[in-house]
Amino acid sequence: MLASFGCTYADLGKYFGCDESTIRKNFRSDYNAGRSEMKLKLRTTMWKSAQNGSIAMQIWLSKNFLGMHERTAIDMSGNLETILRECGFEDNKPVDKKNNEQAKALEDLGVQPNSTAVARS
Repeated sequence: MLASFGCTYADLGKYFGCDESTIRKNFRSDYNAGRSEMKLKLRTTMWKSAQNGSIAMQIWLSKNFLGMHERTAIDMSGNLETILRECGFEDNKPVDKKNNEQAKALEDLGVQPNSTAVARS
């Protein structure tokens, strides 16, 4: 019965004053039955909680039993900044038409520099 409250083999051994291996060897089927009873009670309580309007429990059950998940937006700003620096852009400055390294990097990527870009001060 104690296993139905979540007691481990070690807990039961301490309670009865014996080694946990004694509990494992002699009472494994009783222990497993108690753990199964505990899981059933817990599932029942969780289900009732969700039915009574617990949003947190509804979310948890939908993720664990229905396989639902949340979509997470990916922050690409760090990667984009690195790529732009590698192409010769730094600190959001426009392409320096006199700088051949920037033009070459853009050409290698198949990008044509914007001829109407306005220089920032």
